Amino acid sequence: MPGFKDLVLIAFLVLLIPVAFALDTPTISSNTNPEGEWSGFPMEFKWTSIEEADRYCFILTPDSEAEIPIDDSHCSANLAAYPSKKISSGDYYFKVKAVANNGNESSAASHAIMLDIGSPGRAELSAKSNDAGEIELSWTAPEDDASGIKEYEIYRKLMAGFDIRTTPIYEIVDGSALSFTDVNELDQSTTYHYKILAVDNVGNFGSVSNEAHAETAAECDLNITFLVELSSGEDSLELSILSDSKIYHGILEAKLPDGSTYSFFNDAEAFLEWEESFDLSSIDEGYIDLSLTAKEFFGDDCSQSKQFIFDITKPDLTFTSPKYNDRVSETVPLLVEVDDKGSFKSGVDPIIFSVRDGESWTEIGTVSDATDNVYLLNWDSFTVENGQQRIKAVVVDKGGNQAEATQTLNVLNAFDGAVDLNSALTQTGAGRKEAFESRWELDALAIVSDKVDSLIEEADSNFAEGTRLAELEGLENETNAKIFLATAMALYTRSQGIVSVSTYQTADFVFNKEQSGILLTAAGISGPTMAVAQQMIEKADPKRQLKILKVVDDNSTYYRATIEVSFSLDTNILADSNSQDVVMQVIETVPKEFAEYAAQLDSNISFVVLDDDPKLSFALTRTQYKKKKFSYVLEDDLSQKNADDLISENIVNKFVAPPILLPPETVVSGFSVSLEVLLFIGISLAVIVLVVIAALVVKSRKSKPRSGLGAPARKFAKKEPAKPLSKKEKKAPFWKKGKSPLSGLKMPSLGKKKESPLNVFGKK
Repeated sequence: MPGFKDLVLIAFLVLLIPVAFALDTPTISSNTNPEGEWSGFPMEFKWTSIEEADRYCFILTPDSEAEIPIDDSHCSANLAAYPSKKISSGDYYFKVKAVANNGNESSAASHAIMLDIGSPGRAELSAKSNDAGEIELSWTAPEDDASGIKEYEIYRKLMAGFDIRTTPIYEIVDGSALSFTDVNELDQSTTYHYKILAVDNVGNFGSVSNEAHAETAAECDLNITFLVELSSGEDSLELSILSDSKIYHGILEAKLPDGSTYSFFNDAEAFLEWEESFDLSSIDEGYIDLSLTAKEFFGDDCSQSKQFIFDITKPDLTFTSPKYNDRVSETVPLLVEVDDKGSFKSGVDPIIFSVRDGESWTEIGTVSDATDNVYLLNWDSFTVENGQQRIKAVVVDKGGNQAEATQTLNVLNAFDGAVDLNSALTQTGAGRKEAFESRWELDALAIVSDKVDSLIEEADSNFAEGTRLAELEGLENETNAKIFLATAMALYTRSQGIVSVSTYQTADFVFNKEQSGILLTAAGISGPTMAVAQQMIEKADPKRQLKILKVVDDNSTYYRATIEVSFSLDTNILADSNSQDVVMQVIETVPKEFAEYAAQLDSNISFVVLDDDPKLSFALTRTQYKKKKFSYVLEDDLSQKNADDLISENIVNKFVAPPILLPPETVVSGFSVSLEVLLFIGISLAVIVLVVIAALVVKSRKSKPRSGLGAPARKFAKKEPAKPLSKKEKKAPFWKKGKSPLSGLKMPSLGKKKESPLNVFGKK
């Protein structure tokens, strides 16, 4: 008898026999119903032939787990099946297996499909014409719960009740659309009829829509100009209508911001033109919607409408970054904040940024998007030269109100490799010359700025060190020299923008030439000198102007009063003289109301004080005379009220005479002495007095007993405070104070790697 192990082996072989003889699984395909896609009827499925198979059993079922029945109604020897039973739309599975007569069979193959056998619903269509002569169609979306709408077929006819079966398709639009505007070959005053049909993604046609129609508008043959403008005083609205032919049945109405309606005219008689001013004093700011209804002679519609934005409040615009005179380089974030002021905020147009370019502005960008009313423009500063640059931002609101803001920046970009050391030295030297010329112009107006002096002094220190390093060999010295020169150039440039001087007000001295003798006598001129002075007044036509200057020094503001004397050029006076020869003297009798003493005045022209202080004699060299004018200035800083008083009190016409022009050799009566001489005499007298006092003190001390036994102890001498500087000494620029141009030197450590310097030269 077989043992237990033999029985187990026999059982295992029995179980293995059906597996060994199982059939291969067929592969399914379909041209009508691709797997994973929407499809419909008719259906066709094919599969591959399997060796040993005598028949194939299949089923179409919505259940992915369904078993395939093995019976005559589900099996055949064919390699294809054509299911024809109408079933509902949805997800289905076509399954097939191969079967042999000995009972062997394959596993089931499955083919998933999405079946759509229903038609889309019916769309509800509507049509209307617009003022442009077009017809606008719109419809409701038809129902379709399967594959969805692929497209709509649109049909158009001139006749009503047409049949789409005999009408060609006019237009096909995408299934996502629910409207269509017909603009093709439309005639005026013509009625067009439309129908649409929905087609789903399987190709099933929906029901035909209702028929909709619309009549195209008639074109107006009138040329109408309808203008709406705000008056210059912003207190009224100026309206006008002008037509080349008569307007009939005219109606003009305005819907005001508070929702009320105002009628200008209603069904007016035929007219060609009309105008009216509409008072806005009691109207709130907001939108004013104007509607003009008009027809031409044949009844065609000529209506127009306009919306006027009533907003007269100017917006606020401020730079938030960078700050005034900030040093910037490379990409600079320009930030401005906008506040659309007023009860009605109409909104603003994009912000326009510009940079000063000579006498004009060059646009550098626009920004339309804001975060919390802050607009940002990233500006490439390499597009401008190094040094001070003026940036402007402009905003215009929807009402046409404009605001702008400017900011001064100090551009300092890195050295370009094309700039060699010699060019850097040359350009820095030129920058130094410009800075000093600018400073001397301020000095001529008795304007002293500690900030300007400090910048020039610091720039000179860097220039000196850069020049020293430029004379040494080595790449490191050359690099450091460029760093110092770049810094110096930036400081020289910056110094020229600290103080700005502009003309605030002016007043002219007015006199009658026929009364010149009386005026000269009042000024103390008589005899032959008067005759010469009268002749010069006739020839040179001298003039005098009081000019009030507004001075802004690093954000502090004050005013300065100057007297400008001008005259016509008399070439005969200049004969046989060089540029340094004195060719003319000008006598100015300054009224006490302007300056009590000559010490309060300063000028870039040499002058002496005559006997009647402040009666001054200015000596003009050939070069100075050819400029045809000179000026002198009141050294005191003035407030705005002081400046206004000089103008309102007509101080310039308190001068007793016009500028008195005389040849240089003419002696004006009375003692004349220069300020320098007066100062020398005063100092000399003071020194003499001090020497005498010192001698007396020494003599007094010699008569007293020395310190020691029997002698009183000597007390320490009390130290007197230093004598304060005079106003003029305080105002003197640093080069007049005896300071070294190298004082305050600020130098980076040579040989150490520093941040990239900022270039002030640009490309040449």
